[in-house]
Amino acid sequence: MTDTTTTKAMITPRLLLTALLTALLLTACGGSGAKFTDSGTPLPFPRADGPIQRQDGGPQPTPQGSFKVCKNDNECSGTYFKCKVTNTATTGMCSHSCTTNNDCAPGFACITGTTVGLSASCAQLCTATSSCPTGMICATLSDGVKACIPDGWAISGCSSGAQKCSGTNLSVCKSGAWQTESCDLLCMQAGYGKATGCQFDPAKSLEVCICGPAGCQSGQQQCSGLSLGVCQSGTWNVQTCDALCKQGGMGKPQICKYDPTKGTDSCFCYGGLLGDPCASQADCKVGTCGAGGWCTTFCASDSDCGSNTLNSKNYCLETGQAGTYVCFPWCSSQTTCTEFPGTTCQKNVVTKDGKQVLGVCSF
Repeated sequence: MTDTTTTKAMITPRLLLTALLTALLLTACGGSGAKFTDSGTPLPFPRADGPIQRQDGGPQPTPQGSFKVCKNDNECSGTYFKCKVTNTATTGMCSHSCTTNNDCAPGFACITGTTVGLSASCAQLCTATSSCPTGMICATLSDGVKACIPDGWAISGCSSGAQKCSGTNLSVCKSGAWQTESCDLLCMQAGYGKATGCQFDPAKSLEVCICGPAGCQSGQQQCSGLSLGVCQSGTWNVQTCDALCKQGGMGKPQICKYDPTKGTDSCFCYGGLLGDPCASQADCKVGTCGAGGWCTTFCASDSDCGSNTLNSKNYCLETGQAGTYVCFPWCSSQTTCTEFPGTTCQKNVVTKDGKQVLGVCSF
């Protein structure tokens, strides 16, 4: 039988005070202590209509610690307890992980940079007139979001469907990568005239191409890069110059521009002569498509090599194989060799005929 008198005597004033303090602390902490998970990750801040809201319906929590640049986790604390870095920089930012923008405090967004090793993290939003923490810049990320990131970071990638202008070109995000096309080409493919610009459209909240009036006059032609739009029955039919050149029995396309002899835009094609650029044998009407990217043939003298479509002479020179001579295109500078990737303008060479020439394109 228990002695109730002894039991009551064991509840001393010190024990009673300890019990009361413990109860008060548990009540103040919501019965769970710190607002962190077992892994040390701060609990997200779900937002209903903008402000931070506690999931348990209690008072709104305030983010603790500072969003700032850092070198390691020891420099971070509170909500922004983790030093997030990329694989291209040593300076990081004090932040925490997120899945969506709702996991971040108001004025912050969930950003990512998978190609540089940045996992999804909360970053402070900014504008051209707002300031970022010391050591950070207000950067327009690849999907158009403006956020504060450490100076020197370069986050690539994009959100599917995002669009951005670059002059009169429009880049569209497809499968996480930017694909850039000419606004002129996009406008003509959609049945409109050439683009008059590229700018932000508030109605669509996107940057878009601004096209000329719809419709066209039959026979009218317009260039867009190495593509040509031809008006047929009031509608633009766009084809690549490469396809049009091959249809005409010519070589690679040279350029698309206004042709004064026709009074309209046209594709200018190489004739597939020796010294003309080629990507395949189909581009050469004379000789073969050599490793240098031009139409060539074996030769015994300079006269065997003739001239290319632009009337530039070719010359007969020895290859790396002793006793083997082929035709090389003439050059005056490196610019002349841009049609032949990987080659340089080799100066003051001596041809099979013993003639010293200014230069030829060669590896």
